[in-house]
Amino acid sequence: MEKPTPDKFNFRSGIVMRPDKILLTAGLVSLDENKDAHTVVMTWHPDEGWKGMKREWSSISVAKSTTPVSDFLVLGEEGELFSIGDSGPKETQVAPDKTVASIGVIGGRPYIAGMPGMLLRRTGEEEWEEQPLGLDPLPDFEAVAGQDAENLCAVGWGGAIVLIENGVETRVPSPTDVILTDVCLGGDGYYYICGQGGTLLRGRGDTCELIARDETEDDLWSVCWFRNQLLIASLYGVYVLGDDGKLEALDTDTAVMTSSYKLHALDDTYLLSVGADDVIYFDGTDWIMLT
Repeated sequence: MEKPTPDKFNFRSGIVMRPDKILLTAGLVSLDENKDAHTVVMTWHPDEGWKGMKREWSSISVAKSTTPVSDFLVLGEEGELFSIGDSGPKETQVAPDKTVASIGVIGGRPYIAGMPGMLLRRTGEEEWEEQPLGLDPLPDFEAVAGQDAENLCAVGWGGAIVLIENGVETRVPSPTDVILTDVCLGGDGYYYICGQGGTLLRGRGDTCELIARDETEDDLWSVCWFRNQLLIASLYGVYVLGDDGKLEALDTDTAVMTSSYKLHALDDTYLLSVGADDVIYFDGTDWIMLT
């Protein structure tokens, strides 16, 4: 396929499959305008160029799985699941009776966060197991991150923050009631959480605090720990959390970033930013405009 451009595609999400290969999801502008459900799953390799395939449903999230099987997953808004692995592409369905929000990876294993109070853990190529929660009422989750099934953090609507630590679950008192959109575990041992209206939180144990107050009013959609720094994506670019608690624009050298939405890092060396209008990739040395 030809190089995708923002006049034809609305880019949604992506991951670094390996240092020389990128996976993206996007919608065709012409079909998005008509609200026709679909997804174009595309890959890029510097020697092979662009390849793509179309699905007849709308994607919301992507992930790279290494346990229990190695493959790449695209999650649809109705629980559709498209996998790309050694055995070729395959489509299945998960959580048909619940609302899915995102797919994340904890210790190499995919987890799906959703509503109400849904945390699905992958146990086989096509098998998923729900992690039971004793909370009442159950929160509506948007994202999950952590170390393993016994140590994780899930966040979502109404400022919900649920921590599982050594197998014990706690609903952490939240300093906000906005929708929390993403969470990541930093190399410093803190969970970092972002959300609506420029909300950025830092938590450990049963405490969580607002940080970078009044730095931006833009909704924040993705957090990523990369090279001992926290990166945060809005729809308009990527911020770095400075030591002084201020947000600074990420320096992408000559690659001009006009949009962002989702971030993905690989091996603390490679970084991908996907926005509606552009996709920028850091290959360990240089920033590359892919679209």
